[in-house]
Amino acid sequence: MTMVVLELLFFAYWEFKPTSSTAFNLMIEENSNICYFDVLILPYLIMNRSIHSELQRFFGNIVIFKISGSSIDR
Repeated sequence: MTMVVLELLFFAYWEFKPTSSTAFNLMIEENSNICYFDVLILPYLIMNRSIHSELQRFFGNIVIFKISGSSIDR
């Protein structure tokens, strides 16, 4: 549901955006394009278990920080 609402917000912005081509408007337009693809793809990457297992296979069991008790081991 959230993805649909965000996609509709992007669509509404792209349909009713200001037509002036100032530097600020161009910057907002380019950033909205980048954010749209992030909103579209990231939920699938986050929720997909096969991607999780593939990343674990690729990186192995690398632990950068291990929290034990009240100290942080490296």
